[in-house]
Amino acid sequence: MADMTSARKKRGSARHLRKGDLFGDIVTYVVLIFYAVIQMFPFAIILLTALSKQTFLIEALGFRVPGFSDMTFDNFVEAVTSDVAYIYINGQPVNSLLLGFWNTLWQTLPTTVIGLFVSGLAGYAYAKLNFRGKGIMYAIQVAIIALPLATLTMPSYLFYYTIGWTDTALPVVIPGMFGSAVTVFYLTQFFRTLPTEIVEAARIDGMGSFGIYVRIILPLSVPAVVAQGVLSFVGGYNNFLGALLYITDETLYPLQRALYFINGCYDDFSMAGVICASTLIAMLPLIIIYIIGRKQFRVGIASGAVKA
Repeated sequence: MADMTSARKKRGSARHLRKGDLFGDIVTYVVLIFYAVIQMFPFAIILLTALSKQTFLIEALGFRVPGFSDMTFDNFVEAVTSDVAYIYINGQPVNSLLLGFWNTLWQTLPTTVIGLFVSGLAGYAYAKLNFRGKGIMYAIQVAIIALPLATLTMPSYLFYYTIGWTDTALPVVIPGMFGSAVTVFYLTQFFRTLPTEIVEAARIDGMGSFGIYVRIILPLSVPAVVAQGVLSFVGGYNNFLGALLYITDETLYPLQRALYFINGCYDDFSMAGVICASTLIAMLPLIIIYIIGRKQFRVGIASGAVKA
């Protein structure tokens, strides 16, 4: 009889736990859906505005959902062909949006690739090598993460002004090639989870530290490296403050600075569709990158969260 009573209590407790878990799941999904709607609402406004005809925007005098007869793709064509927001290079007109794409690529891609490689080298040193001052250096590296970047704006500008780098793209391109404190921290935590025996075996076979990093550590850390690469590229791609502070030459404007320039050229409300279309076109590369590398990105972020 006692065993039957105990079994009933366990079944009742299990049902209670299942009900509690179900309620918790429902609350979680409701909160997440609500958050997703809030996050997607501005994007929906931009998309609908980009698809709206100029005549509809004038008549609407504000935002309202256009009908099918009020929609068009002309704003996207206008964004890449219009001569309103042209920038002249050697007397030749160039569309500022397309020029911004090109400038962003050559200003961001080398910085991302080289900076990621250098950050990985530092992370490998902290994770797998023993040297004097390692603990203090790593503590300083972590402390830098907590330092607000806004506090470095004025010292950085004065430094670059002193060495003559202002009015060029050098302050936007060069510093990132020396790595990122956040990336170093993340990759250090990930590298620490890799078996040390593999590194020791490679050393016994005569492989140097650099060879171990390139031929063993990096191939084993593809998800983490891809995740940090995507985050670094997105950060450089959306870097507006650096371009605003240091780049005054219109021919060197990256994409975010070009969008600001385009926004100033179209001061008529009826051209809001062109501005929104330019914004969506600017978002397209990031969306494509995420779609291509989403699996590696998710694995890298999840593994870093667990192993850090």
